[in-house]
Amino acid sequence: MNLNEPHTLSISDAVQRMFRDPVDPHKLMSTAKVTKLLDVSASSIDRWLADPEMKFPKPIVLSRNRYWREVEIRTWIDERAQQRLRGE
Repeated sequence: MNLNEPHTLSISDAVQRMFRDPVDPHKLMSTAKVTKLLDVSASSIDRWLADPEMKFPKPIVLSRNRYWREVEIRTWIDERAQQRLRGE
């Protein structure tokens, strides 16, 4: 790597750097953790779930609480980043 050349980091690379830890396909995230990760409100999550174009992962409901598979949330974030790179 030449330090004199500018280095650009793609959105996809930036997302991957955010998630350096290996993903446990069974790990669940609560609504609070999802909203914190995405820096949005629970109302935003509800709107995304109601909008088929957003393709937001469906939650798993346990005792009236919603949980998401972490791998599905990470995949959704990466897919959104790829869409931005393609200009969609």
